[in-house]
Amino acid sequence: MQSVILVRDNPRSLALRPAVIGVDTPSVLIFEQHAEDYYRPSYPRCTVKLARPHEFDLSKYIYLNSRPVFGCLGLIHISNDIFLAVVTDCQHIGRIRPGEEVYRIQSVSFYSLSSNVYDDLDLGYKNDAWDDEASEQNPQAVQHPCAQLQKLFASGSFYFSPDFDLTRTVQARCCIDPNQCLGAL
Repeated sequence: MQSVILVRDNPRSLALRPAVIGVDTPSVLIFEQHAEDYYRPSYPRCTVKLARPHEFDLSKYIYLNSRPVFGCLGLIHISNDIFLAVVTDCQHIGRIRPGEEVYRIQSVSFYSLSSNVYDDLDLGYKNDAWDDEASEQNPQAVQHPCAQLQKLFASGSFYFSPDFDLTRTVQARCCIDPNQCLGAL
């Protein structure tokens, strides 16, 4: 299911909401960075909460960009900031069993939870589209702190499934639910 990413400025938070709203719309995932505690400096921290559709106030948010989101990879701490990593392009690879689809990651975007400085830097790396020489020629350009990670994820070597855990074998997944073992065998 495709999602969209929304942003609220004060206090800054990011929300992943399903792109299509229906009767049985899933919840909205909201990420918000904690305010810095000046008495106890530490790494930035954030809260993640799941809001029911009727609890989510869409009027406080705006669309961050027009690219669809196919999956959420998680959070990463870089340069004293927290970034949300989302899959923004993927290719269907195949089906392991019915209801178990596998996709290759083509592009990943990173969005800051504390600053809008990088919001307009949607690099959209796809395979070999990134060039080190371009940043050397224009040293004034703002470089995204996650640029190298975006390049790595766009290499075509990373896969995901929205349906099941790719790191577990079919046999291991069957042991969790014995009723599925009979269908798999």
